Amino acid sequence: MSGASTVVLWHSHDAALARALVQGLEQEGFSVDGECAAPGPTERASAIARAVARAGCVIALWSKASTGPSGEFMQDQAVAAKERGVLIGLGIETVLLSPQLEGMRLVELGGWRGSRNNSRFRELVAAVRAIETVSLHRRAGGGKPFYRRLAANLTLGGVVLGLCGFAMNLFGVQREICAIPSRHVIADGCGALGLGGQPDRSERLAFESRPPGNCDALRRLRPQLRSDVLKEEASQRLSAPIIERSATFSAAPRTWGSYVRARERPLGSRAQAMEDALVRAREDAATMGCAPRDAYERLAGVDVTPLAPDCSADPRGGFRCGLNYSAQCRIEVRALVERCW
Repeated sequence: MSGASTVVLWHSHDAALARALVQGLEQEGFSVDGECAAPGPTERASAIARAVARAGCVIALWSKASTGPSGEFMQDQAVAAKERGVLIGLGIETVLLSPQLEGMRLVELGGWRGSRNNSRFRELVAAVRAIETVSLHRRAGGGKPFYRRLAANLTLGGVVLGLCGFAMNLFGVQREICAIPSRHVIADGCGALGLGGQPDRSERLAFESRPPGNCDALRRLRPQLRSDVLKEEASQRLSAPIIERSATFSAAPRTWGSYVRARERPLGSRAQAMEDALVRAREDAATMGCAPRDAYERLAGVDVTPLAPDCSADPRGGFRCGLNYSAQCRIEVRALVERCW
């Protein structure tokens, strides 16, 4: 496994598409580890897990194979990446995902043939670039051994006293020390004193408790932020929103109106002929105006209201009914949503 910033998780059944995807991303300038296939040799599992844990972005290819029993290890790694906020799901077949993966970033790439000009591939490239940018921003300032030792050995009081000695923030040292990884102890102390552009604890918690990925919530919060660090992070996320399909279906009803002709053969009573017309109207609506228009819609049911029954007695005996009707189509969709991760 390499130290690539982007890792692609895929099932061996989807090897051809995965390799084309890796090649396309590398041509876009990304450093990609495309060797994370499942199922694979058991001894490679730990190496894949380490690669996923280090990655700035993880792309998981979702197919019938990868969401099945043989894709459980891949699913576990995807959940781990989602919890870190670095996962992009890539839909290549219509599948039912685990509830643990609900709300993840999702880009539909079914039917892709390798073109880098494809609009959905361009959407994926933008999503990867945005997530890698946020990941780099989060890691910024935390990689210097000196500061790691400092964070491990200084108490909050010691850091605060030290900060008072460079309150003028010469050469940006104040901001760097305030960004030392310390489970928020140092950063919260800086924020309380108004140092290093850091938020205080209450502001940080307000930022962290916003609905994950919700752009509107972040836009409402942005004017209320006081710290430079959170203002910068909010602006970064808002500048590179990801348009994706919701992982869950929501109601999107529509109406349809039409007419069904009377049957050629009469039925025994007017009531029977009318019931038959209603059944045929439901079937007509389900296959016409209420039919799903693409893979992101499904039909939960049809409710028919008769408008103008056209019933008559047949000379052979019995009744025949046609029907003008209005149908309420109970459509459910995976809607397009804007995410700011």
